[in-house]
Amino acid sequence: MAIDMQVNGGQAPLRHFRLVRQDLDIEAVRAELAMHREAWLAETGRQARAPAQRDTNAIPLRGLRRSKIRGRRRRDVHESRYTTMAQRFPATVQLLESLAAELGGRLGRARLALLPPGKVVLPHVDRGDYYRIRDRYHLVIRSEGGSPLRAGDEQIRLREGELWWFDNKALHDARNTSGEPRVHLIFDLLPAGQSEMAEPGTASPSSRPLLSLLQAQRQATTGYELASVATAMELYVADLREPDAWSRLLADHALLEDAETGPVMALCRLCWPGIGARNRRRLASAVSYCLAQIDLGRLKLADVPATLAAAGGIDTIHAVWRRDRDAVLYGSARRRPAPVTRTEPETPRTR
Repeated sequence: MAIDMQVNGGQAPLRHFRLVRQDLDIEAVRAELAMHREAWLAETGRQARAPAQRDTNAIPLRGLRRSKIRGRRRRDVHESRYTTMAQRFPATVQLLESLAAELGGRLGRARLALLPPGKVVLPHVDRGDYYRIRDRYHLVIRSEGGSPLRAGDEQIRLREGELWWFDNKALHDARNTSGEPRVHLIFDLLPAGQSEMAEPGTASPSSRPLLSLLQAQRQATTGYELASVATAMELYVADLREPDAWSRLLADHALLEDAETGPVMALCRLCWPGIGARNRRRLASAVSYCLAQIDLGRLKLADVPATLAAAGGIDTIHAVWRRDRDAVLYGSARRRPAPVTRTEPETPRTR
């Protein structure tokens, strides 16, 4: 079931939100949370890895399969599995699976998320190959007065028992304006018929073997620096199609372990083995900048040198990227335009 919500007196359909279900039975989820209050503090890595989520607590129910990282960025790892923590929440897992079946999608990652009173989720975009092809859903488990959530230029208030799809590929943020914790069940679905191996945004991975790409990159290193970055980018994007070959290439250069925690820096060590730490950090900023632009659908591999030059070159990118990467990508998030707002959803109808 899917509907188009209307704002401004029925003049404009919401583009970033869709109410899927109302009045879902959430009591079993609440009961399990009451039984396992300690679970909120068992996993805190997400707060450290994702600055936008630093004020949230999470209970991971389905997470990425660590054995499949293979030196890739976490946001590019498709494979997921139930966590050990999920065993304590059988009713919640059953609800997740029934919703996935009803919506005709395959479950990806899922978690319960708690935002304390007065706290915020900072503006961000969920970037990467994993998020690009999946739909994000929020089921409101507990929210006194409703949960304000903004995406793009739209803002809505989600109510308890409501299930919403929303566009997490748009710049979005949330806040808890109440005096009680706000709890959502958040999960991703891969739509029926969607392949995990779909083309990654506007990038076109090369069909050349990874080793030949590495050789081409090292040859480019001796010449034009921006071209060298472009060839390194081609190598890194190609790993999305050849994760096994990519992990073997990293292992052959004793970089696989480094890549599990710092994939971009491992790429720089692979592509520029003879340079000093300062220059490696400069190039890592340029690579990260280009990867983010590809994730956001703004950049093609062929345009990397021109894009880097137009942005002021590698030194300029390095300086601004280290200072405030979110401002580079999304502009000033704290001075966003006033959102179109709808606080009371219409009754869903089948389309």
